[in-house]
Amino acid sequence: MNDKVLALFSSYNGTISQKHAREMGINPTTLRRLVEKNEIENLYPGIYVLKDTMPDYFFAVQQKFSRGIFSHETALFLHGLTDLNIGEMDMSFPDGYNRKGLAQDYPVIPHTVKKEYYELGVERVFTPSMNRVNVYNMERTICDIWMKRYNADVAIRNAALKNYLLKEDKDLRLLRKYMRILPVREDLYTALEVLL
Repeated sequence: MNDKVLALFSSYNGTISQKHAREMGINPTTLRRLVEKNEIENLYPGIYVLKDTMPDYFFAVQQKFSRGIFSHETALFLHGLTDLNIGEMDMSFPDGYNRKGLAQDYPVIPHTVKKEYYELGVERVFTPSMNRVNVYNMERTICDIWMKRYNADVAIRNAALKNYLLKEDKDLRLLRKYMRILPVREDLYTALEVLL
C-alpha cells in the first residue's frame, strides 16, 4: 500500500470513503485492488476500512448518508447521556428524503423531520474512534426522545434527563427554548421541575 493511501486511512482513523480518496487523487481502482489483495475491507459500498482496524461505523454511515444527522438514542450515546450499547443507529432526515432501502441495507433507523426543524441544534462531535460526525446537540436530543410521536423507553428518557442535568456544559435556557418549539410530551416539563 502506498504512503498516500496509508496517510489517508491514518487521517480518518482507519475508515475512509471513496469520496475522500477521490479528493486526494486516489483512483477507485486502487481501492478495489487493495480489497482484492486483502489489505483493506469494503465495509459498505464506497466505504473502506484498513485491515485489522476496528471500523468507525458512525463515521462510515455518515459518509454514506451525508444528509443524515445522528439523533435519538444514538445522539444520547455520542453525548455520553447513556452507556447503552447501540446496534442500529438513529439518523434523522428531512421530509421528502428518499430513504428507500436504507434500513434494509444499513444499520440505520431513519426518522423524518419537518424541514423547518431539520437543522435545529446540529453540531459536530467526535465518535469513539475520534472522527467528527453531525449530531443533534444535547438539548435537541432530550426533546427528541421526549417527543409525542416517539416512543422511547421511560427508563432511558429519565436516565438521559438526569445525566443531562449533571453535565457542566448543559444549557437549560436552550432546552426550554427547544421545548417551546418542538412538540414534546407534557411530562418533560414535570420531570424537569422535579429534578431541578
